Amino acid sequence: MFRLVVTEAAHDDLDEAFAYIATVLENPAAAIALADEVESVYRSIRTRPEAHPFCDSPRLTAMGYRKAAVKNYLFVFRVDSTANRVIVLRFFHQTQDYLGVL
Repeated sequence: MFRLVVTEAAHDDLDEAFAYIATVLENPAAAIALADEVESVYRSIRTRPEAHPFCDSPRLTAMGYRKAAVKNYLFVFRVDSTANRVIVLRFFHQTQDYLGVL
């Protein structure tokens, strides 16, 4: 099993998503459901990161960036096999231009 490392940027992205859902959309139950799904994806990428596809960009694929879907969001992560870790780089809503941001 790989060790999970979540960058500060990814933590910030998640916090923003949870806050938006819970306060702006006034749906704390949906924010909790998203948090549960996030935990499920964390388990998945820790145990079988290669089961998730590479990003839709040759540039990001060349850097080893993969993606994992979570409801209307996606994680972008990479595997560092040498250090036996998975690094979650960012967390994006499906409408965001993650290819342009990275």
